Amino acid sequence: MPVRTATTIAILLASAAACGTSAASPSATPPATGVAASTPSSIPQEPDEQPATTGAAASIIGPVWWLSAASIDGVEVPPKESIFRRARFQFVDDFGCHHGECRDGLTLVGNDACNDFSSDVVIEASTVTLGTNGESTSGACDDDLTQAFRQVLTGSFDVDIDGGGELVATSADDAIALRFELVDDPFGPTDQDIVVSGRVGEVVYRIAWEGTDPAGGQGGVLEALDTSITAFQRNASGIGIGPDSPLDANLRAVDSGALLYGVAHGEAARVEYESGDQAPTELMLIEAPGGTAWVFADVVENSDDPWSVVSYDAAGDELARLDR
Repeated sequence: MPVRTATTIAILLASAAACGTSAASPSATPPATGVAASTPSSIPQEPDEQPATTGAAASIIGPVWWLSAASIDGVEVPPKESIFRRARFQFVDDFGCHHGECRDGLTLVGNDACNDFSSDVVIEASTVTLGTNGESTSGACDDDLTQAFRQVLTGSFDVDIDGGGELVATSADDAIALRFELVDDPFGPTDQDIVVSGRVGEVVYRIAWEGTDPAGGQGGVLEALDTSITAFQRNASGIGIGPDSPLDANLRAVDSGALLYGVAHGEAARVEYESGDQAPTELMLIEAPGGTAWVFADVVENSDDPWSVVSYDAAGDELARLDR
């Protein structure tokens, strides 16, 4: 993959092994088959305590489980590949407070191939019962996969670990089965090309390329994940260019720095970042799939100051400018 120029602040490419050590990352080792108690019987419960798990599958708690297959009455439901809507389950016993939402006890967080959701749950033996303290985003989806999720997430459902290490969630009437797997990538599985990935402190990020649309636009999505948070809390935002917009860029606060990311038309030979009295910073350019665009993602200095990104051709003439 061709690379143009060196940035003044190097991107630390995150290896899969480094990402896999985070609390939000799934384990690469499949859990044991069947159900294992999460609370040893030798530890007495106080009379007024109501445990969140009783004979629960302790191995399902913690990692992120990514949907691998779904069926209704034995008929497979077509998958939905969307970088913004990756279906998943995660059982978290220390959710805490995130984005203004606070929870105690065991929580199920995930995505139903349309909306992010969370709910308090109780697991008894192999049965998961949802509580009344639930939250969800409000996207409108009526496809079979999302409807299958919503039917499973009604009242209670059964869970088990099969012989291959997959989590199987079954609706109360046994009509719907959702299968989940563990993967090494903390962002989950994707069919998109990953153009760049990196790490800033506890935050890992990557840019997944989504290609070119019929109107000639092309671009990708930046995903950022705080690995210090147990519950999966991913941020995603799109970047793209078109026939009349040859440059796009955004600035995102990450950990103790600022991540500048974007895309420039393939005619650009150089892209620079400008802010305040700082000298312009030349950005590293990475060729996107297809060879008609450049992607950049660099850590820069910025304290809520106005900033600009400028692209230049090989002769040094300005091609495009963004002022933010």
